[in-house]
Amino acid sequence: MSEERKNGEIRLEPEKEVDKTFGERLYLLRKEKDFSMEEVGRVIGVSKSTINKYEKFVNEPTMRTANKLAKFFGVSIDYMIGLSERREHEEDTYRRLFRSFSKQDKQDIIQYMKWKKSKI
Repeated sequence: MSEERKNGEIRLEPEKEVDKTFGERLYLLRKEKDFSMEEVGRVIGVSKSTINKYEKFVNEPTMRTANKLAKFFGVSIDYMIGLSERREHEEDTYRRLFRSFSKQDKQDIIQYMKWKKSKI
């Protein structure tokens, strides 16, 4: 966010690069998954034209639509808007890692976490 000062007030303006990032990442994800604009639009409830406008930086999606797109492509909203280079939520990474452990290892990890939390 950039700052704009008027009459002593600070007003935050969205960065245009973030706007551009959303469209670029939408395009990249759509091409990676081999979906047409029409297919993506149908799934999230917007027109092909709307998807095109997002990708061409003409329009920005609402937060609700951006969340639908992020969920559809299995990425975080932070990734979609350029605040993170990580595609997945950090919690998803931890869940997947945790699932990879044996039952005994999971019990040990939980026991350690409870112990660690009691020390805080």
